[in-house]
Amino acid sequence: LTYDLAAAATETKAFTAYGAVTKVVKKGTGALTVQPANTDFNGTIDIEKGVFAAGTTDNTQTTVLGTATITVKGGAQFRSNQTCKQQGKYFTGCKIFAEGAGPDGKGAIVFNGGELGDNLIRHLHLTGDASIGGTGRFGVGYWGFLYLDGHTLTGLNNEYYFRDIRATADHAGHFVKKGGSVTFQRGDHQTYLKGSAENTFTLDNAQLTIWSGVDLEVLWTLKLLA
Repeated sequence: LTYDLAAAATETKAFTAYGAVTKVVKKGTGALTVQPANTDFNGTIDIEKGVFAAGTTDNTQTTVLGTATITVKGGAQFRSNQTCKQQGKYFTGCKIFAEGAGPDGKGAIVFNGGELGDNLIRHLHLTGDASIGGTGRFGVGYWGFLYLDGHTLTGLNNEYYFRDIRATADHAGHFVKKGGSVTFQRGDHQTYLKGSAENTFTLDNAQLTIWSGVDLEVLWTLKLLA
């Protein structure tokens, strides 16, 4: 199923109408919004250009995209309040592959919070330098994977939150947090945040909190900007 929208075009589609569709491709520089609810969708969403926006959820914890695998190409944007099916209290089932800063410079991924609270996904894999924006708290949770692969992840949102993650040294990269805060927490599982002195963590008027029990393995290079 392919949507090709011109720059000024905006459309809203009901996700339940997709039925047996397992792949959605967003082309063109316009904006496509999908509304609830398809909580069992486990296909792929490729955002090649423009904005793919998922509608807000309700207070029954129904969600829009189930356990989708979402790919955000450079210059495109995935925008949502809370979209992925909750697998538990702290995390959701989506996997996101992303690069770029979006068409408006506000992020390849933009989360603006929502009634369900945290926007924690199961897997975040950078395919290039990428930024995440919005007003909501965003991160990777519950024994999920964080693959930077030498790229830089820049946080423009209020808060980064990583709980029970696996971030191995062979997939390390660089963090930049501009304003707000970033937290690494150990919950029910060990949190691995591995890297080397070549991997940098830059705080630009931001706060870093690392809970006891987080395995850094080797020291990163921490840069503090006024």
